[in-house]
Amino acid sequence: MSTDERLLRLENSFNTLVELARSADERMETQQGWINQLGVAQTNLEEKMTALVDAQLQTERAITRLSDKVDALTDRVDALAEIQRRTSEDVARLTSTVARVVARVTGG
Repeated sequence: MSTDERLLRLENSFNTLVELARSADERMETQQGWINQLGVAQTNLEEKMTALVDAQLQTERAITRLSDKVDALTDRVDALAEIQRRTSEDVARLTSTVARVVARVTGG
């Protein structure tokens, strides 16, 4: 093999190495782009998860307040039902008393 052939072979090998380096660099840039995109997506996801947790906590507080109000209303309805029961008993006694008085007055 002559010196010129060796030099040509060396140049071809160098050119091949340059192409391989460019190709590797392009792949690294592509992969770095993907990594950067994943980083942004992860940051967005973390922000959304934080907002979701905050919303969940607010919902739980609202449900607790609503449950307390329902309990208070239930107590009031129970009290009203008891008052209505007593009123019905009082009306029944009053009706009976009025009927007796009317019977006495009318003689019947």
